[in-house]
Amino acid sequence: MKVPRPLSVGVLHPTFESWGGAEWFIHGLLESWAAGNEMNAVLYTYRWSDPPGGRADYPVVTHGLGGIVSGPWDWRAIGRFLAPRWSGHDVLFVHNHPAGEWVRCSQSRLPFVWYCQEPPRSLWDLQHEVVQPGPTRPRDAREVFRSLRRLGPGRAFWRVSSRLRLALIRGWIGAEKWSDRLRIWDRETVQAAAAIIANSHFTAGRVTSIYGREATVAYPLLPHFDAQTPVPVPDKEPVVLWVGRLAPEKRPEMMLQAWQETVMREGCQHFKLIMVGDGPMRPLIEEQLALLIENGYAELRTGVATPELHALYRRALLTVHLGREEPFGLVPLESLWQGTTVLADCAGGVKETVVPNQTGYCVEDPSADTLSSALVRLLLRPEDLVEMGQKGALAVRRKFSFETTVELIVRTLSGAARRDR
Repeated sequence: MKVPRPLSVGVLHPTFESWGGAEWFIHGLLESWAAGNEMNAVLYTYRWSDPPGGRADYPVVTHGLGGIVSGPWDWRAIGRFLAPRWSGHDVLFVHNHPAGEWVRCSQSRLPFVWYCQEPPRSLWDLQHEVVQPGPTRPRDAREVFRSLRRLGPGRAFWRVSSRLRLALIRGWIGAEKWSDRLRIWDRETVQAAAAIIANSHFTAGRVTSIYGREATVAYPLLPHFDAQTPVPVPDKEPVVLWVGRLAPEKRPEMMLQAWQETVMREGCQHFKLIMVGDGPMRPLIEEQLALLIENGYAELRTGVATPELHALYRRALLTVHLGREEPFGLVPLESLWQGTTVLADCAGGVKETVVPNQTGYCVEDPSADTLSSALVRLLLRPEDLVEMGQKGALAVRRKFSFETTVELIVRTLSGAARRDR
């Protein structure tokens, strides 16, 4: 009897320079496949760094140049460099723009499945939803030079020349015409996909409205999302947790402004805010946190490994999540899984995890004032937060399962590969 060979999959994702929800999700999939014998998977990316506190037990192929802020000349170069290396696979599993553009520009004939974290925000969101660059501390020439030195000569030259070329083209044909061209290419790429998987029902609806295609929903879960895992026994401290990339779309400044008001209110002075994350706004956030840290009201942690982060979730009374129109939002689910309830801006895919008065609490269209008022109201009733955390932990165990996500993805990849064999 002939034993079927394992399915060979090339996984494409633009960069693993910083580790967010998408990177941890892909890492978890690859680790689970490496531990089994049904899948042979290789990761293709332009920039790789090991996961905080760990390493990869799967093959990684990098291009080493290029960047997220790039144009078709980058996509073509990266795609044509990587295409001969991924050509032996049965199917490609493509995550995030511009990895799909690598496939289109390389003219690869391999079938591919697109996992949609979200349609490119800069191309498809309404104007009021587009996140404008937030305030950052101005960088002088020395900081720019040090940043380029860290990239190395080859990559620094590539990045500078690519951005100059992009600026010249946008200036020549106009920003709107350039965006129209990018939308055309993006649609062409999505139409060529053998199948589409979305990370939430919210995202699946956006895929249908933008591209006119149906998407299967497979939540971007991690291996520890096992329904058999016991709910942690409450052992709480007077801690409020904020986890995310220090970037405008996560609104860390709003969190700080609200916290400055909150700790001045009676009954809230003994609470501490712990912010976990890194990103372009870090220098600014460090400056704004300085006085709060000095007075024992806050701290900032970066490079936190997964076990430490899980311990922080379990300690906290409440996690605050302010991601703007997030397609899914892994932080609320992580927090609920560890038995800690969530206060969130319940828009987008977050509504699929944070259900008001069932798993957590919502603050609609938050501002620093409304967020502070909600924090004070909740922190003055810690016993309610503990009870809601326990209810939330049970609810997410009934709804979410890493095993179900993996089975659905493998079934979709296998179906796409068979059609082209």
